[in-house]
Amino acid sequence: MSSPLIPFEKNKKRNHDVAALMILLGLFFGAFIFVMLTVNYLLRSIPLP
Repeated sequence: MSSPLIPFEKNKKRNHDVAALMILLGLFFGAFIFVMLTVNYLLRSIPLP
């Protein structure tokens, strides 16, 4: 798997890091939106006095 092109390996690793960062950001925002919707639904389900 060792390729003689060193810059290509560096670029590939950087792209992999960017993809991992985007996945983490996507999961974070997905969880954040899910929590916001759940809290909003729970607050709506509570009857206000």
